[in-house]
Amino acid sequence: MSTLKPDYAAMTALVAFSNPQLLRIIYHFLGDLGVGDIHCAKGSLEALRLAEGNSYDLCFVDHDLEDMGGPDLTRFLRTTVNATAQALIFTVVTAPDRDRVVAARDAGAHEILGLPLTTGLLHNRLHHALMNPKPFVQTPSFTGPCRRRDQLVLFRGDDRRLSEPGTRRVMAVNY
Repeated sequence: MSTLKPDYAAMTALVAFSNPQLLRIIYHFLGDLGVGDIHCAKGSLEALRLAEGNSYDLCFVDHDLEDMGGPDLTRFLRTTVNATAQALIFTVVTAPDRDRVVAARDAGAHEILGLPLTTGLLHNRLHHALMNPKPFVQTPSFTGPCRRRDQLVLFRGDDRRLSEPGTRRVMAVNY
């Protein structure tokens, strides 16, 4: 296990949950870690107002957030012009299923967590995300962490994600 410890005191977090109990759990968990500044929102409209005037390093978003939903809030946060666009976004799903996980991933979430949450799970996923950052991808159709879990060994050709924005190259792969 890594002996490096993230500087939580220098971080700012946004916690957006419709469920007040989950909001308090995440808030106290981040506070116990020593996160410097934690802002809470009980709905996506309140989270949008907070995001307009602040930059966040960490965001915890309820998938079933009131007003617009967690995936839509995540997409919005990814399009901001401040540092929040590249923040670590954790989506919490009450009943994880394939559609919800894919929606959160495609919206740009770094991690998708299912209930029940434990402090051990939260700490492990947060520490892993901070100490093993994923490459960040910005294309016309997606902004967020690279969705690939494993490096493709058999990949040959141009990596289209490294091309100029707005251009598209066709690649040939010969195995």
